[in-house]
Amino acid sequence: MSIIIMILSFVAIYYLFSIPRIRRNRDETKRILEIQKSYENIEDDDEDIDDVDDSSMMNCRVCAEEIKKEAIKCRHCGEYTQNYDDTKSKINL
Repeated sequence: MSIIIMILSFVAIYYLFSIPRIRRNRDETKRILEIQKSYENIEDDDEDIDDVDDSSMMNCRVCAEEIKKEAIKCRHCGEYTQNYDDTKSKINL
């Protein structure tokens, strides 16, 4: 009989000490889920940014990569665009 009481007391003590750990793990899981949701929202926002209409884009004359029409310098190859040449000629006038 004393062995059963001793086992039950060990189980009770283990359970009492494990409660804070269980709560901490649950709180950490909630925090991780909130962070994941915030990252999903950020990714959704990034998709909206990528939806640029094709009429505002042009191809670079050197590397042929697609860049914005207003670009002065190609972000892919670093070459100046026609807009830079036009701006440069206006400044010299």
